[in-house]
Amino acid sequence: MIKKVSGFQIIKTHLKSNWKLILFLFLIALAGSVLVLWIFILGDAGRRYIAPWSLTVTSSGPWGTGTSLSGGMGLQYPISSILLSTGCVSIFSILSLILIFITFNKEVKSTQISIWLTSPVSKKNIMLFKFLFVILTLFLIYLPMFFSIIIFASLSYDADKYFINVFAQLIYFFVFVILISAVFSLILTTLSDKVTLAIILCVAILVWMFLTSIIISFSHITKARQEDIEGTIVIVYRRPYKWLENFKYIAPQTLYAQFLTFNMDKYILDQSPKPNEIYEVATLKIAKTWWLVISLFINITLICLIEVLNLKIVNKKDFNI
Repeated sequence: MIKKVSGFQIIKTHLKSNWKLILFLFLIALAGSVLVLWIFILGDAGRRYIAPWSLTVTSSGPWGTGTSLSGGMGLQYPISSILLSTGCVSIFSILSLILIFITFNKEVKSTQISIWLTSPVSKKNIMLFKFLFVILTLFLIYLPMFFSIIIFASLSYDADKYFINVFAQLIYFFVFVILISAVFSLILTTLSDKVTLAIILCVAILVWMFLTSIIISFSHITKARQEDIEGTIVIVYRRPYKWLENFKYIAPQTLYAQFLTFNMDKYILDQSPKPNEIYEVATLKIAKTWWLVISLFINITLICLIEVLNLKIVNKKDFNI
């Protein structure tokens, strides 16, 4: 019976023993993503946009002519700022930390890993397929978010312009999640005999991501002041904390490229069949193409290098068996 054990049976065994947890997390992800997107769509008036937008409506009657202005953040806000944000990366990272602990460190502590070590499967393949189980589980939990965003984005009025950006953001998000999971796997493997320290280091990485995200967000705070320019009073906006933006160079989430950033101060007109309606939509402010390509390459390269190092460390450990 032992001779028939293969790497894929490791995945199958873990899926069978953790299916209730996986199903629960799958349903939570489905309910959460649909609820978030639905709430923001209910707030839209008229058209639904991926980009931030505003609507000016001119109305006339016996009392005269008036205008009303309404607008929204579009799907860009719930997608980039909630569902695919650094915070959500942290949630998936915590899940990967829990799964790695359950499938590896817990087995090492209880000596259950000896069942796999006495099988024909090598140490490297045991760890590789355990890591693949973690990634597969995260992917299953990610699927409801993925398809919910895809469906809602495809129904947007500007889907022809920005649907590819939404799709790319979805791909980049999961690649970055795999990278963080690989880092956690390496830490928990290297410090398999000091699990508490390993968990502290993993949590420290998440805390650093969280803190740097907050610090960088402060760099976008603007202050307005009046200035007299050639006899004309104008309002000048400045960013007094712009220097805080330099924290991006030491923030792990910088490798998570953003495809859905828009110029909130630059809108373009969008034609409406109703003459009394004027739609204005924010323009895309995308990072340089070379960075979007190279960041994906860096992520994938780091994942491969970290996992190769992880497998080498695993091969040298005896796990006190």
